[in-house]
Amino acid sequence: MVKKTLRKCLILAMILIALCSVAGATTTGEKMALEEAKTILAAMPLSFRGLTDQLCLGGYSREEAEYAASHCGIDWNQQAVRALKRYRDVPGMAEEEIRQQMSYDGFTDEQIHTAFVRREKPMEGEADRLARQYLNLTPYSLDGLVKQLCREGISEEEARQAVERLQVNWNAEAERSAERHEKEGLPPDDRMLEALKTEGFTPEQAREAVNRRHR
Repeated sequence: MVKKTLRKCLILAMILIALCSVAGATTTGEKMALEEAKTILAAMPLSFRGLTDQLCLGGYSREEAEYAASHCGIDWNQQAVRALKRYRDVPGMAEEEIRQQMSYDGFTDEQIHTAFVRREKPMEGEADRLARQYLNLTPYSLDGLVKQLCREGISEEEARQAVERLQVNWNAEAERSAERHEKEGLPPDDRMLEALKTEGFTPEQAREAVNRRHR
C-alpha cells in the first residue's frame, strides 16, 4: 500500500515537472518576436511600450511582444537618449515639444529626465555601453559599429577606442550577419559578399563568413 502511494506521488511529481517545463518553454512566436525586436531597435529608438505596440502592429500577440521587449537586453534610458537626439535634429522643435512627444512615445518621466541629463553631460562609459548594446541587437563590422556610435554623437576617436576595448571576434560578427541575410532571403556568394563588404567587413571576413555558411 505504501509503495503504491509513493509510486503515485512520484508519477504526479513527474507530471508537474513536465507541465512546468512546458509552461516555461519559449514559444516559436516569442523567439521570432525577439529577433524582430532586435532588428527594429537597431534601426530606431523606442520605449518599452513603443516596441510592444510596433510588434503588435507586425502581427505578434501582446504576450509575444511583451516577452520580446522584456528579453532584448535593452537599456530603456539609453533608448530615451537616442530618441532625444533624433528629435533635437528636427529643425524648430522646442524642448517642451520634445518632452511631450517622448511621453507620447511611451517613455516615462524618469527616462525623459535622464535623457536630457545625459545629453547635456554624457555619462562616463556611455560609448562602451552603446557599443555593447548595438552588438546585442545586430551584427556589426568594426567600422560599421564605429560609424553607428558616431551617429549617436560620440566622437570618432572615442567610438573607435570603445569598439576596440570590446575585443570582438569580427569574423564571428561577419558570420552572424551572413546568417541574418540568409534568413532574410538574400542568396549566398556574390550578392552576400557584396552585402557584407558594404557593411564594413573586410573582403577576407566576408569570404570566410560565406564559406562557413556552406559547411
